Amino acid sequence: MLMFGFEPGITYPHPIVDPKDKKKPMVDHLWKTRKSEEARSEKKRILETFAKSRKGPNGPPTTKVLPFE
Repeated sequence: MLMFGFEPGITYPHPIVDPKDKKKPMVDHLWKTRKSEEARSEKKRILETFAKSRKGPNGPPTTKVLPFE
């Protein structure tokens, strides 16, 4: 870590919590929240409000989406 100019506990504080202990419960909580009906309805509302539709009046896309290269 000296390469970046800091040493944990000396020039930079140690983490408050151990990430190894807290990762699994937080990931589980986030996925549970993401799969909830409230999150799904909020996602739909946000997409309807802010996302542009690529469908033309009869359903097919009006523009071709090119893959990233």
